[in-house]
Amino acid sequence: MVNGVKAGFFEYLNNFWEEARREPFSISEIALFHYLFNEANHHHWEMPIKCNPAIMSYTMRTTKQNIMKAREGLRARGILIYEKGSGTNSPPQYRLLTRQEKYTGQFSGQLSVYNKKDIEQINNKKGTYDRRRRTEVQASQPSDYEGAF
Repeated sequence: MVNGVKAGFFEYLNNFWEEARREPFSISEIALFHYLFNEANHHHWEMPIKCNPAIMSYTMRTTKQNIMKAREGLRARGILIYEKGSGTNSPPQYRLLTRQEKYTGQFSGQLSVYNKKDIEQINNKKGTYDRRRRTEVQASQPSDYEGAF
C-alpha cells in the first residue's frame, strides 16, 4: 500500500528492473525475487507474505544459505524488506517494495531500507570492490608496468 492506494504489480517490477539496470543481480537474487513475486500474486498482494525457507529452497532447487544471501542482497538494494522467522511455525515475512516506498520510506514497520552501517560499508568499498562479481579489485600501479618485458 502506497499513500493509501494499493500498489500494482507493475510498480514492483519497475523497481526491480530499475535496480537491475544500475547493477545486475545474481542468479539467486533473480530467482528469489520472482519466487516472492509469484507468492505475492498467489496471496492477492496482501503484504507481508510468509514463506518457509525449506519450501523455498526445494522449489528453487538451491540451499537455504543461498536464499538468505539473496534476500540480504535484495534488501540492501531496496527490493524487499523482511523479518526473520523464529522456527518452523513462524516463517520469515517478506514485503516487496515499490520505487516510491524504497526512496521515501513510506512502508509500515521499517524506518529505512539502508541503515548507516550499510551506507558506510558501500562508501568505504567504492573503487576497491566489484559488487557485480563480488570480488576485491586490485588496481594496478604505474610501477607495475615499468621495466623490461
